[in-house]
Amino acid sequence: MPVYSKYRSNITGYIKVKNLIIFKYSANKILKNAGIIIPIFKLNENLTLLDAIDQLRKKNESLAIVCNY
Repeated sequence: MPVYSKYRSNITGYIKVKNLIIFKYSANKILKNAGIIIPIFKLNENLTLLDAIDQLRKKNESLAIVCNY
């Protein structure tokens, strides 16, 4: 589940659904302080597929968002 700041196009992280279910039943009701938001790894849109895969491997990431920055 994506997490964004102010605008839907400004994705800052994501939450795994299983962690969200656990959070629902915990006493901590402030999502920002719950520690379940995972920062998102960002890739430049101009990368080739092989370069993108290489960067994901180097950072040990399995999920990324492609940005045009």
